[in-house]
Amino acid sequence: ERDRRMTIMTTTFIPCGAKIPIIALIASSLFGGAWWVAPSAYFVGFAAIVISGVILKKTKMFAGDPAPFVMELPAYHWPTVSNVLRSMWERGWSFVKKAGTVIFLATIFIWAASRFGWADGKFIFYPLDIEKLPELEKLFEEYQFEAVLNLAARAGVRYSMENPFVYMTTNAMGTLNILDCMRKHGVKKHVMASTSSLYAGQKMPFTEDLPVNTPLSPYAASKKAGELMAYSYHKLYGLDSTIVRYFTVFGPAGRPDMSIFRFIKWIMDGKPIELFGDGSQSRDFTYVEDIARGTVAAMKPLGYEIINLGGGRNPISLNAVIAFIEKALGKKAQINYKPFHIADIAETWADISKADKLLGWKPQVSPEEGFQRSVDWALEHAEWLKDIKL
Repeated sequence: ERDRRMTIMTTTFIPCGAKIPIIALIASSLFGGAWWVAPSAYFVGFAAIVISGVILKKTKMFAGDPAPFVMELPAYHWPTVSNVLRSMWERGWSFVKKAGTVIFLATIFIWAASRFGWADGKFIFYPLDIEKLPELEKLFEEYQFEAVLNLAARAGVRYSMENPFVYMTTNAMGTLNILDCMRKHGVKKHVMASTSSLYAGQKMPFTEDLPVNTPLSPYAASKKAGELMAYSYHKLYGLDSTIVRYFTVFGPAGRPDMSIFRFIKWIMDGKPIELFGDGSQSRDFTYVEDIARGTVAAMKPLGYEIINLGGGRNPISLNAVIAFIEKALGKKAQINYKPFHIADIAETWADISKADKLLGWKPQVSPEEGFQRSVDWALEHAEWLKDIKL
């Protein structure tokens, strides 16, 4: 009777138990985002197999007295190499036809679920405001994050002079909210996007060890506040924070208040360019894909570090940028010169040797190639750009 019951349980466990990892993978793909989904599916599947085995042995099919059977084993002999190889092939092919087919089809399904958006585990968007701490708390309670990349901020020098309060509530208090949620929930890695605007009045090329205690705009001051709060949480609670200071990020679908976007659209529309100053002011332009690559690289453990992400080349004047866009569009720009803005920086130039040393990062897209990509994107989406107000 013990042999009979063991046979029933074994014949249930072997074919079904091999598929439990596949069930866990599919569950994780379809209902991802939380660490407990896959292990829960695994143990639920295992419990289901045990219960089914218990139920199965009580059915009429397996009820009654055990039927004796005789198994005649062939005489033992040393296997030949050909027999071993043939046996390996037969067993391997049998696996491919049965369990291997299941694994293969499950893998295809999981890939398709992630590739075509059938599953929500790859990327989940929550339209939250980092100024609202209760909403952030719920997010950190729902998920266990390995790292937080804080790119949520109010950007722009000129508008920060019109409404400085919202810059402080978002860039300073919002950053504090994120840091404190990380502290409470044991998230150790923090990457924060900061700005080259902090370097106003410093000698070039800008290095990360320069004293940046004289910001020219509320925007720069608010980002400095976020940097300092990250340092405090590093010292007090051991949070690993990397501050990446961006230098004039540009590229396709850029912010409408940035010069590259505005210059392209104004020239395309035949409208005068608003140029603050004589155009000799220059920037260390950095293409958006390079910035994204550097930001992801900054997720490695570093303690507390401030790292420049910039072009690292000689700065390019706005006059040179306008000339390039004119040539790319085949249209002449009309320029409306205005006084140089008091909060603007005349020139920026990043020393990126630290990024190279700590992150192995260097920009790969030249400003000229980036400008051309931006123009090409604008021409491709010209109809859509008509509705964008500058």
